[in-house]
Amino acid sequence: MALLLGLAAIACMQVACKGPANQGAKDSPPQNNAVKEDPKAAAPAGVEVTRAPPPVPDGALDVAPLLRADDINKALQTRIEFQQAQLQGIRPSSNYGSARLRPTNKGDNYGVALQVWRSQNKDAASKRLTNFARTQKDARTTGEIGHRSVRSKRRRILHINWIIPQSWEVVTLTCDDRLCDDASILALAHRVDVRLADLARP
Repeated sequence: MALLLGLAAIACMQVACKGPANQGAKDSPPQNNAVKEDPKAAAPAGVEVTRAPPPVPDGALDVAPLLRADDINKALQTRIEFQQAQLQGIRPSSNYGSARLRPTNKGDNYGVALQVWRSQNKDAASKRLTNFARTQKDARTTGEIGHRSVRSKRRRILHINWIIPQSWEVVTLTCDDRLCDDASILALAHRVDVRLADLARP
């Protein structure tokens, strides 16, 4: 009898006792060690995330046709590819519009931006330009373009502001100093100034 009991115990160890263990292994879900990419991961430090500008609202001033990549390249004597980018700040309206182009694959380069304000008359336009001159460090009044113009620089950004005679729009053109120098931003301003004649008034 003892011999029979011993043989039964051995049989359990070799066959029956393995069943529950194997069943548990079978039911265990496989481990997934793949790293999931976070769609909200931050951009590398020092790189500005480029966002396309939102559509111009109905009735707002659309100045995007005035700022063209081919004009920039001609003024700068370069062959750079540009893309549209959003200019933060004032919302477009019937009296204000903005446009911005940034070089592709140029890291944190600001690129070129254009802003246009419509004024009711000559006095209103002159007042706006005077306010620009007061708030911009090292601003200097020049007679290089338009009825009157003001130049300045903030950090890496060159500014040139001017008044369009008769229509009394006030224009601000800005450019990263890694793209433009004083001569090239003025050349670009003259190209934009010619196109402003095509800007339809309401």
